[in-house]
Amino acid sequence: MGKRIATTLDASDPPKRRTYKITCVSKTLSPLSHMSGTAGNEQVIMREPICYSGGLRYVPAITGNAIRHRAIRAPLAQHIVETWDLDGQLTIAQLQFLFHGGTLFRKGGRISLAEQDALYRLMPAIQMLGCSLPGQIVPGNLYVHRGTLVCRENRERLARLLPPELASGLPEDLRPATDFIGSYQYTRNVHDMSVPTVQAKDAEDQDARADMMIFGGQTVITGAMFAHGFQLVNATTIEVGAIWYALNQWQANGGTIGGMASKGHGRLETSLAIDPPVDWLDQAADEYQAHILAVASDGRAFLDAAFAEPIKRKGKKGEGQDDEAA
Repeated sequence: MGKRIATTLDASDPPKRRTYKITCVSKTLSPLSHMSGTAGNEQVIMREPICYSGGLRYVPAITGNAIRHRAIRAPLAQHIVETWDLDGQLTIAQLQFLFHGGTLFRKGGRISLAEQDALYRLMPAIQMLGCSLPGQIVPGNLYVHRGTLVCRENRERLARLLPPELASGLPEDLRPATDFIGSYQYTRNVHDMSVPTVQAKDAEDQDARADMMIFGGQTVITGAMFAHGFQLVNATTIEVGAIWYALNQWQANGGTIGGMASKGHGRLETSLAIDPPVDWLDQAADEYQAHILAVASDGRAFLDAAFAEPIKRKGKKGEGQDDEAA
């Protein structure tokens, strides 16, 4: 599965269903550009207001929504696309369902427990993540914790959030949040500066310098750390295996969060601890991958049926009415 995440594990027999708490500490290996908006022409990093002994402060944070998508849902969706050979075979609605949880867009939708059970069987991770099929909302049992900056202002929170094995790796003297805020500025170059030996046929008619653009914003600097985590409620081993597989795929592919990953921003190195401790995570991840491969044919059929256009039938007065597709 590629690069493994550092963890602390002891032997334990996997129960049928159990609640697991995964606590993480992620260190930035490059500037982090997780933005909340703009101020003028500058991108502004995501911050959250906190109240601590020194007063009210706005401290950099990572939203649970960003962590959920980048670290869990997207790697699992990519795995399904590759395993079920779906590249180029899906509609926009189906891609939105796999990679972003889907949208409730079908009028007159009704709850179908049979459809929900089939979805849970074919895609065990949905039991954790939840989703929206065209006609119904499917609940999930995964709770994602926000990324809390390891800084002076969050000292009391960190003491409650982190288990001893992760807390022991933090600096004893925590620095204030303002020390972790940096900035970047880039210039979009022009061809006659970067490749002066290659000439454009209309070079005499344009001022190439007019195409240059300077852009910048704030970052959380390299070397900052965030505490975050996941609560897996009433999870089976194969569901835990799906989460473990996703986390390792996320790390193996750069472990990025936030924007500008194409420019080298947002790389995280993550260590974690799981409670209760277990020693079967790799086995569970292998079981998950084998399951997804085994149900490939049924999975493709489910996606086609769930997102098929409703069948039109005539009512008493001849008007068109929507029926659920079989």
